[in-house]
Amino acid sequence: RAFPGGKHVEFRQDPSLRQISEGQRLAYGRALVPNYRIHKADHILAIDADFLGTFGFPAYQMASFGRVRSVRGKRKKMARLVVAESMMTLTGTNADERYALRPGDQATFALALAAELVLNQGRPAPAGKAQLAEYEPAALAKKLGHTEGLFKAGHFEKVIAKLAGDLWEHRGRGLVSAGSPLAAGKYARALQGSVNLLNSILGNDGVTVD
Repeated sequence: RAFPGGKHVEFRQDPSLRQISEGQRLAYGRALVPNYRIHKADHILAIDADFLGTFGFPAYQMASFGRVRSVRGKRKKMARLVVAESMMTLTGTNADERYALRPGDQATFALALAAELVLNQGRPAPAGKAQLAEYEPAALAKKLGHTEGLFKAGHFEKVIAKLAGDLWEHRGRGLVSAGSPLAAGKYARALQGSVNLLNSILGNDGVTVD
């Protein structure tokens, strides 16, 4: 009443939560941000998701991550953290394995993992098997023609095969997450869709992703 005609405007510089909620809407019909139960994960893959620094809800996620990086109590082994990112982050500095990506390559990386699991390792997929063919790692690396870096032919397919194998070994006890300002381009929807697909293939839905 004091300021008639005024508008309430909220600004969030980091688009990560919008990316995630849009991905959930496209996959499941509701625009929600899932609860990542990091404390239940034994193997974590973060694709440009700085969950210890700027992604999602860092205070909660840091406390949750601390629980799986300690061998106190009943836990006998620390959770493993693998990070693929396009700039160094706090989460990346804590990674057991870290891979450098170019901005815009996040979705391609995630889809190559899905293709490796489904096409090369024969893991069941809920849908989208035919669409994964162009992301088969060896064929993709050859097509891209990179002469150095992660996507170099002969190197990329070995990395993806190892990562996919590790994820499958920890199915139902793993977690894949993605989203950052550097992943907010035209492939943001594809990235979130591929993350949803990976968590579904790996049996993480309802366990580490709620």
